[in-house]
Amino acid sequence: MEENLYEMNESINSILGFSAYGKQYLSFTVEDEEYAFSILKIREIIGMKKITKVPNLPPYIKGVINLRGNIIHLIDIRERFNMSLRPYDKTTVVIIIETKDKLIGIIVDQVKDVINIKEEDVQKPLEFSCNIEEEFLEGLSKVNDRLVVILDVDKLLMKV
Repeated sequence: MEENLYEMNESINSILGFSAYGKQYLSFTVEDEEYAFSILKIREIIGMKKITKVPNLPPYIKGVINLRGNIIHLIDIRERFNMSLRPYDKTTVVIIIETKDKLIGIIVDQVKDVINIKEEDVQKPLEFSCNIEEEFLEGLSKVNDRLVVILDVDKLLMKV
C-alpha cells in the first residue's frame, strides 16, 4: 500500500512538473547561452512555420501562425533581448507557451533538454548579471557544469 502511494505521489509530481530532484524545466539555447522555462507553462514545441506579418506590432513580435486553428503570436527571443539577429534554420524551434487566455510562441535557436533544478540551487537575479532585463529573470543555476539562466515566462509575456 505504501509503495503504491509513493508511486502515485511520484506520478502526480511528474505531471505537476516536480521530481525528487527538483522542478522540471525545458532548457534551450539562444546565442550559445542556455536558458530555461518552467515545464508547467509549455504546451508543445514545434518547428518553424510560415509567419504571417501583422502591421504595427513591436519588432520582436514577428507575426502570427495558425496552429491547428489557433492564431499564435510569435516572439523572437533574440530580438526581445536585443541580441544579434540570425536567420532561422533547421534547429530553430517555437516553444508554445500557454497563458491564462492565449497561446504564445517563443522562437529560440535550439531546444536542449528537460532538466531538474532544486529550488536551493537557484541563485536569485541580484547575485549575478547578464544582458537580459532583470524583471524577466527567475534565477541562475548550475546544471552538469553548465550555467542555465531561468526565465520567468509570465513576466516575459506580460507586455505582449
